[in-house]
Amino acid sequence: MKTHPPFHMDSVARYICNRSRWEISNLELQKLMYFAQLIYLGKHNGARLFDGQFEARDYGPVLPELYSRLLIFGGNAISADVFVAGAEIPADSNERRLLDTLCDTFLDVPPTDLIRIAYRENSAWAKCYKPKDKASVSGAVITDAAMKEEFANLGKNGARHA
Repeated sequence: MKTHPPFHMDSVARYICNRSRWEISNLELQKLMYFAQLIYLGKHNGARLFDGQFEARDYGPVLPELYSRLLIFGGNAISADVFVAGAEIPADSNERRLLDTLCDTFLDVPPTDLIRIAYRENSAWAKCYKPKDKASVSGAVITDAAMKEEFANLGKNGARHA
């Protein structure tokens, strides 16, 4: 199994869920996964922390594959048996330190505030989001370039959290 970036999305999701003591919802996990990828892309010249492509959907950035697997939990906490793929993130790695900082910063933030953060004006989500009709499920792809630009803009505004 791969023990360096980009990791399988399950590796990062499992780590975040472990840090939350498995008390995190699909919505919350999606936002933290987005913030992790955003920060990593920005700090590592466009390199990805994990695989998967975000889409701009009604409730913010979403990894469609992960979202679909976690729908069974609704707004409840995610179960530990859902993430089977991917290697553990090495304990002494920059990636683990980034995720620890992210979890320390955002795990206690209410879901409505996580959505508000993702919805910020000029965020990658805001630039890509196009409201869909009720029959449409998928959203516009949020590119790595758009996320990297969002990270760069955070630094200009003094809003970098991790």
